[in-house]
Amino acid sequence: MLKMPKVSVAIVDKDKEFRHSIKILLKLYNQNRVFNLDCIRETGCFETGLNILKKDRPNFILLGLQLTQKKDDRGLEIIQNAKKISKIIVLSDRLQGDIIFQVMNSGANGYISKNNTANQLYEAITTVFNSGIYFPPDVAACFFTYLNSLYSDREGKRNWQPTQVELNRSLHLTLREKEVLRYLIEGFTNKKIAQNVSVSVATVKAHLTSIFYKLDVKSRSQAIIKSLQFPLEIY
Repeated sequence: MLKMPKVSVAIVDKDKEFRHSIKILLKLYNQNRVFNLDCIRETGCFETGLNILKKDRPNFILLGLQLTQKKDDRGLEIIQNAKKISKIIVLSDRLQGDIIFQVMNSGANGYISKNNTANQLYEAITTVFNSGIYFPPDVAACFFTYLNSLYSDREGKRNWQPTQVELNRSLHLTLREKEVLRYLIEGFTNKKIAQNVSVSVATVKAHLTSIFYKLDVKSRSQAIIKSLQFPLEIY
């Protein structure tokens, strides 16, 4: 029998009942031999969540956020500290473009509405596990509506221009890098990108390293957001 990869998971959400429902879902995935998901820790406190991140270094953190007040910025702090340690999937009851933008710009790997957790968590974990970014349709709609409003605001200001660093780096993306970036924005994994552009996965990773440098970012989600903040002519 094929051995499933063991994946450590921490759940950070102030709602104890919601944390319990997440653990039930994870057990179902294990029973179906989808993953070997091990919920190593859970907490309702952001401070404890930060400690779990640094001490236990889980593969995944399922992070509940309610970014309605400044005191909730500790959730963003977890995301920012997790970049080189854990994958972060945010589970939120807020479908607002500015909040989604904050979360993804901080370095999250996926965003789910809590109302859709039962339907979307499996696909989210699978996508992120395979180096993708999970953006379900309802989240993507809010996100891109917000970005479009940002563009409209900028176009209305005659004196706005991309910074010279942004402009110089974006203009030096090769045609292949723009192609890879376009697939990245559409949520493709490295393997899927490689298949579509007929190169190896290692070559895709090399292109992504170059793209990250040119866009001055450190993650896939930041590359997506940066590429949408000023024109790169990738479509």
